[in-house]
Amino acid sequence: MTFIEFMEAMAWIADLMPIPTEAEMIKLNIKTRDPKEPFMIEFEMRVAALEDNVKKSILVRRPSTEFMAYDLETQQLVPKLQAMDYKLDRFLYLLGGRLGIFHGGRLPGNKGYKFVPNYISIAQLDGLGV
Repeated sequence: MTFIEFMEAMAWIADLMPIPTEAEMIKLNIKTRDPKEPFMIEFEMRVAALEDNVKKSILVRRPSTEFMAYDLETQQLVPKLQAMDYKLDRFLYLLGGRLGIFHGGRLPGNKGYKFVPNYISIAQLDGLGV
């Protein structure tokens, strides 16, 4: 698999995932433009702390996340609500944060890739008990 094929696969996965919108991030007071704040893991942590009924309303899977989603009433394809580059960017931050959690902040190896501070913070790792 080439790097281009790998990135295309990541884009397809991102397109099928319910990536939070900018409005959902703002609703939870998350600064997505601050490069010092690993916002995707922060979003997941804040959603996890919410009550179940509020959590369900935020994590609802939008019809646009389905592959070739078709609206039976209008008999048209459901339009995508978010641009592919936006979803891919958010997905890669989410993936980096989750890998950071799984590997304790860095990938094993000679030099080890550091996920802190870009994808997950030390405080978030500590809060998760990693």
